[in-house]
Amino acid sequence: MMAVSIPQEWPSQDFSQERLLTLWQSSHDDVFWRHDVDYNLSCARQMAYLENQNGIKSTYYFRSIGEDYDTSSDEFVGTVEFCRSLGHELGFHIDLMLEREAYVPAMYVRRQFEIQSRFVRKYISGARVSFHAPPRSALWRDYVGLEHAMGSRWEGKYIADSRGMFRLSPEAFLSSRIAVQINLHAEWWFLPAEEASAMREREAVKP
Repeated sequence: MMAVSIPQEWPSQDFSQERLLTLWQSSHDDVFWRHDVDYNLSCARQMAYLENQNGIKSTYYFRSIGEDYDTSSDEFVGTVEFCRSLGHELGFHIDLMLEREAYVPAMYVRRQFEIQSRFVRKYISGARVSFHAPPRSALWRDYVGLEHAMGSRWEGKYIADSRGMFRLSPEAFLSSRIAVQINLHAEWWFLPAEEASAMREREAVKP
């Protein structure tokens, strides 16, 4: 599939509520809104609520293993149920636990999905999956039996605020009117400024 040409922009760290609302107001039927819930459940709840108030339906991918929230806690269960109650879809945010340059066999992906998703299967069903900090070879591929958020259909049509900045313009994606996926990490939009700045510094040095 040929990638769509989207203008570059300077690395943007504008995570104001005004920009978020403007993005949603520019949404159209071919936009797939998505959120990887990496670290903070409270931020995910705030995002889910504000989306609901603005008529946006999205998919929340929750980590099943990780150090930042306890998937057996009341807060986790409550957040999952809250997002579901607002009409959002739910999925699994799987950590393949491989370096960025590693080769990723399809069978390995399936196995990790089966191992990691079982921890939260009582709260989340289905086969929607996104990868946390994945090797590049895992991207823009389709996996049998999985609804992969970064499957082949999204190559060249994906934008994210990973590591606390946009490297391409989400406004340009939206104005193009093509089918596009926009991945917003709720932490950047709802954490207090000092916490977001500290997290950005930590993310910047990751491989």
